[in-house]
Amino acid sequence: SLDRGVLLDETDGGSVPTARSGSQLPSMSDMLICYPTLMGYYAWRNRARGSWYIEAIVQIFMRYAKNEDVCAMLNRVNHLVSRKVSESCLKEMNQMSQMSEYKSTLRFPHFYLFPGIVIRNSPQV
Repeated sequence: SLDRGVLLDETDGGSVPTARSGSQLPSMSDMLICYPTLMGYYAWRNRARGSWYIEAIVQIFMRYAKNEDVCAMLNRVNHLVSRKVSESCLKEMNQMSQMSEYKSTLRFPHFYLFPGIVIRNSPQV
């Protein structure tokens, strides 16, 4: 496919270091797409706690969002999901694993959810 891009005529978050008014960006830039598992594989869930992937996102983002960028946290999510093993009464479904993934077209190295916010004396999750 050919990409005509999109014109960047203004930003809603203040100045962006490399963006000039009227400049053109690829239409698929600055996207982050997350998948609970690789294509063609099962995504697992616990009947009581739910999806392994969503559980991992909640745990990791609650603990690290104040200090780490999103991609660093998604790497932690990948690690946490990859360490889980299924428990099933069906022999063919028992002791299975899962690998999550994310795809990024972010143009800047770090994307923080809470830039500039410092939380003092907050309890560790």
